[in-house]
Amino acid sequence: MHSDGQDTDTQDSDDLQEIVWRDVDQMNKITTRESQTVAEQLRRKRMNYLSTQLKSLLPATPPKIDRCGLYEEAINYIRKLEEDLHQLQRRRDHLLAIQSGKTANENIDHKVTVEIYDREAIISITSQRRPRYMWRILEELETHGLDVETSQLFTGESFVLLYFHVNFRDDISQDPVQIQTSLECRLKLTY
Repeated sequence: MHSDGQDTDTQDSDDLQEIVWRDVDQMNKITTRESQTVAEQLRRKRMNYLSTQLKSLLPATPPKIDRCGLYEEAINYIRKLEEDLHQLQRRRDHLLAIQSGKTANENIDHKVTVEIYDREAIISITSQRRPRYMWRILEELETHGLDVETSQLFTGESFVLLYFHVNFRDDISQDPVQIQTSLECRLKLTY
């Protein structure tokens, strides 16, 4: 944001405070019923002012948009900014890895665990980054005759945890080491 934006924000804030105090002074001079009307008018003025401010911060909003549409646009824009931030952080990490003489794959550690319980299993994958192609992991589970019941993704600042609760099909053998090894190989292609 340029320096004029900050001055404008300060001026807008001062203007809003002036309006609020002027309306509060008016409310003190009138009856309860009238004060409720003035309070409602003040709330509407404030909502209109804040909606105008929000609209000015969003790129390419339609000229005629209701408040719900404005809130949806704001939510979508914030989500896009978060996504852009994550992509920039991943790009930065990749560039730092290259700068330090490591390739992206050398910089990433994966850990796969497979715990079998009768005809079900819990598979957890811990990594330093999100997989680029989740479908490859699901494809690998499918080749082992595993039907995914549920999956969960947890992210932290420096790690990602993937959990899969799977069921074995009746005709498939249950070899956790083989499943673990093939998933680790697939992860090298996926990250």
